[in-house]
Amino acid sequence: MEVTFTRLAGAAYSVSIRRSDGVVLSLRPAGASSAMPHDLAHFVIESELGLQQGFWGCVAAGAVPPGMAVVEGRRRPHATQRSRAVLKAAGQRTTEAEHMVRLVLEVALGNLDERSPPLALTRINEAWRPPGRSRASLGPAQLSRLCSLVRAARARWQELEPGACLVQRWTLPEPRAPRST
Repeated sequence: MEVTFTRLAGAAYSVSIRRSDGVVLSLRPAGASSAMPHDLAHFVIESELGLQQGFWGCVAAGAVPPGMAVVEGRRRPHATQRSRAVLKAAGQRTTEAEHMVRLVLEVALGNLDERSPPLALTRINEAWRPPGRSRASLGPAQLSRLCSLVRAARARWQELEPGACLVQRWTLPEPRAPRST
């Protein structure tokens, strides 16, 4: 899946998604920030952590969440049912990913002290539970790497002129969608 973040005037941006099924989607931005698009932070963090049931993993698997629209291409038969099944199977994982992203952004952008990871890690690990575990196990080295990746993405974003794009590729394997009932 290829996701294109286009910088617009001020803090505004647009997002276009080209999935492997040939469908092109547009996403209504989650929120404008002068630092970087919230959806770009989601992409960087979810991709690095391998979150197949976070927001972007669900989109790659065929979901069309609220705020997203098909703008090009032909959807496969039963695409709406598949979308619902993907989102249902992800359940609380998408909410956990949202909390994870918010907290990592707080650390990366300086609102939580990265040099004092116990507080940051405690808050992150309370919000995130990877599949198959009752508790998360994000450690200081992983948090530091996530912060570095977020800061690098922010720097690339801030260098863009209005109208310029930042293209990201989702390379995680697409999970099989559950059968719809």
